[in-house]
Amino acid sequence: GENVEDTIMRLMATQLSNDLEELYIQGDKLGPVRLESDLLEGGSATEVIVDTYLQLQNGWLRRAGATHIVDHDGVNISHQVFSDMIVEMPSKFKRNKRNLKFFCSDTTEQLFRNNLASRATGLGDSAATSEINLMPFGVELVPLALLPQTPLVTEHLTLSGTTPIGLKNKNIVLGSEFVVLQSVNQNPRTPVTQFVNGADYTLNNAAGTIARIGAGALTDPSDIKISYLAESQIFLTEYRNLILGIGRDIRMERDRNIFASTTEFAITTRVAVEIEETDAVVLGINVGLA
Repeated sequence: GENVEDTIMRLMATQLSNDLEELYIQGDKLGPVRLESDLLEGGSATEVIVDTYLQLQNGWLRRAGATHIVDHDGVNISHQVFSDMIVEMPSKFKRNKRNLKFFCSDTTEQLFRNNLASRATGLGDSAATSEINLMPFGVELVPLALLPQTPLVTEHLTLSGTTPIGLKNKNIVLGSEFVVLQSVNQNPRTPVTQFVNGADYTLNNAAGTIARIGAGALTDPSDIKISYLAESQIFLTEYRNLILGIGRDIRMERDRNIFASTTEFAITTRVAVEIEETDAVVLGINVGLA
């Protein structure tokens, strides 16, 4: 009725909030590669383009991997995972554990909650019946709805000869990778054909290595970009260490296009994220999916 425009603006604001949170967490200046059909309506289901939205800036997950990394090597979520990350955190940042937070996907949090719920104890009952955040070793575990269970990771590599090169992660989700040349960044919106596993390169998903095939389409050497889905990741830091800046001038505008008989809406905002002290962040990678 008369409130349709206000309703549309509220829906747009909600969607913008979700989009921005995705950028805060998963932003990556290397430019993740995805199927064009995943990003654009009517796009190709076989060719890929660069996700220029996530390419705008590095998010917290990318920035968290700058200093302390704990490779859990496929171990499923458990108290051991959290203990190893706390041990890796420099002692000077552990003086007040109440300010530390574990951040993970909501699925990872649910798997850990289910593990605790199987215990015939008060803690097990509480994990199964309450919504209170869990506290492994006295550190709050915070689930993030827009941190994927299998985050999208992008790397730039140079393949020389046929020698395998190690990726940052192991146990890569089978068939999730997209391999293109780094030069795709020059025309990120132009769809390109990805290289083929088994014909142009070989990917060892379990070991997390990639190698050029001599008879394939990749020249020697080749500067490639690879995007793939990795096993679950968790990061540990003091919550005040995650910096978010939002410009004060957020504009919500609408205009009438009389020739098209439509009303057009636009929201304009400026945002940026940062980690104040990278030494106070621990990133846990390769957490098992079971």
